Amino acid sequence: MRINEQLLINEPYQYLYNCMTTDCNCFTKVSGCCKMNVFRFYKGGISMKFRLPELKRLGRCTLIVLILIFLLSLSVSASMLIGTKVGDVLSTDIIATIDHQPIPSMNINGYTAIVVEDLRSYGFNVHWNESDKTLKAYRNPSLSIQPIEFNAEHMEPGEVLNSVLYTDIKTFLDGKEILSFNIDGRTAIYFNQLKSYGELQWNEATRIASFQFPEPVMEEPAETITDISAVTRRSTQLDPEESFLHTLPFDRSDIPSHINVGLYHGDTAVPSLRVLSGDGFMFGEFDAEQFEVQFQLKDYYQLNLTFDDGIYAGLKKSFENAMEAQQMLVDMRDDGIQAVLAREPKGWNIYMGPAASSREAAELLERASLKQQDWIVLDNRKELISVEDSRGMPVIVFHSSSPVHIASLSADVAQSIIQAGDSKYRGTITATRKNSQWLTIINRLSIEQYLYGVVPREMPASWHMEALKAQAVAARGFAMANIGKYQNDGFDLCTTVNTQVYGGYSSEHQRTNQAVDETSGKVMTANGKLVIPYYHANSGGHTESSEYVWNEAVSYARGVIDPYSLNAPYAEWETILSYQEIEQMLQQRQVFIGNVTDLMITDISPNGRVQELLISGHQGLHILQKQQTRWMFGLQSNYYEITQQQQSVVFSGRGSGHGIGMSQHGARRMAEDGYSWQQILSHYYTVIRIE
Repeated sequence: MRINEQLLINEPYQYLYNCMTTDCNCFTKVSGCCKMNVFRFYKGGISMKFRLPELKRLGRCTLIVLILIFLLSLSVSASMLIGTKVGDVLSTDIIATIDHQPIPSMNINGYTAIVVEDLRSYGFNVHWNESDKTLKAYRNPSLSIQPIEFNAEHMEPGEVLNSVLYTDIKTFLDGKEILSFNIDGRTAIYFNQLKSYGELQWNEATRIASFQFPEPVMEEPAETITDISAVTRRSTQLDPEESFLHTLPFDRSDIPSHINVGLYHGDTAVPSLRVLSGDGFMFGEFDAEQFEVQFQLKDYYQLNLTFDDGIYAGLKKSFENAMEAQQMLVDMRDDGIQAVLAREPKGWNIYMGPAASSREAAELLERASLKQQDWIVLDNRKELISVEDSRGMPVIVFHSSSPVHIASLSADVAQSIIQAGDSKYRGTITATRKNSQWLTIINRLSIEQYLYGVVPREMPASWHMEALKAQAVAARGFAMANIGKYQNDGFDLCTTVNTQVYGGYSSEHQRTNQAVDETSGKVMTANGKLVIPYYHANSGGHTESSEYVWNEAVSYARGVIDPYSLNAPYAEWETILSYQEIEQMLQQRQVFIGNVTDLMITDISPNGRVQELLISGHQGLHILQKQQTRWMFGLQSNYYEITQQQQSVVFSGRGSGHGIGMSQHGARRMAEDGYSWQQILSHYYTVIRIE
């Protein structure tokens, strides 16, 4: 059974309808008990389900016998031996993701399931208690998602992979017991049991079951500035020396006007993607920074990008432009020849096909009664991408190395708003693929329009306008610092905190757009070079210098006293971890020192943050350094002190994030106190110029 939208929405074995009480005997008057399409008996995680038409066909006696058998089976299962096989694990073509990061999954009873222990890498603390055989998981918002590397084997859905075994282990999510299974010694749960934490979505086209944690910010009206939620950013992954733009003297001509954002790539690459526009489409290419329209489709509102493994026959000599190729294509189609417009590295072409083999492609040529000497069979299926209409008919085929960009039909590409998958984006959408892999989907747009989709995801739009402007300038500089970070994959930035969180047109807000517009093009420089404007949620009262987080000391990232971050969310926090929890966290990251006996801070920075943490165990010692001292234990920051109790350690800390550069909660307080965005930036970034 394949998963569908209803299976994602409904918990396993839950009642689909509520019935009113009745004085009828349900064993003899089933059809009068309640008016619903499905009648389900449920007990102890085992269910028996009938549809009413089926019940009507059954005699009353037969029904009573079935129910008695069902009840007897419950008593048998109660005494079932641990390890007894109760079902099969089946292969699935469904991709399960948590916050856009894939997690290994399987099919159990027609539902997508995941292993509980895997949740450690996806923002959860997971603890096993041997004494009472309980497995407890709970969401820890301070943990970053570090997806598990695994190879998703492409096999036919429904193949038996393993056995589902009976288990006496009880599994809890935030204290609520949930249904669980034993798969090869590992405890598994249904994927849709996570839905209480956030949003579950099912995309039939991409076969992706996605779970996303809710945004930590609940936006409020602009006139009511009472938001105390945490901002999204908790860490940045960039060292100063890694950005090529910031190693050169500042020259505005070096800054590109457009940027490429990878929407789906790597483990999130897709076999196909639906693209929508209410105005029709235009296809074009970028010559430097200028978009050149090649042709338009006025009466089309849905297209599908898909990887193409077909073999085609193409002209030996290509055309210089699409219009010439289109004219010949029209003539061929009038003659009943199956062909499609093609974009290849040497120009525009016409492809006949697709065919399943080179031989079939050659046969197409023979049947077309064309000049054989003008055509050649092309086997370039590892790099082809097809654009099809809503009926599955090809519109254009292009090579990955010569991408065609799709925009909504408008007077200018800057006005294009196009939907890719479930979200809308400004600019254009295109795709690439490597080595016969699935599609990498790329959104190309201007840097300023990109910031429209970033600033509201990094700071609540309800905050003071001067804070939003400071955030816009910081985000612009950080985008420039990351340009080319994913150049080997064909784009500049991704949509996560690995660069900056980007939500496209769907996440825009009028106030944050205003902040971007009123600071358009503004950047910070220091000593004649671009600044990398690191930022974080809360400094805890004192920011940090760059060399105490990464390696290089830079003039504009000096620790400063920051009273504006006090009396704000995450200004102070406390986390208590047992020695057993600490051992498990160490083991999860391949650190094995036996039973933990002691923790000691052995070095702190001049600004108060932990630089070294010595952990002692029965089987050795281990030293954590700099940011490891917080990431290892999922702490808000490494600005803390420790107090050891009998079987646990108390981390008493301040701030949230790495502490370098602008404190977002501090920027908010400064703005509310009357400071301008320029003054905010000059406070957090030392010896800078705003240009």
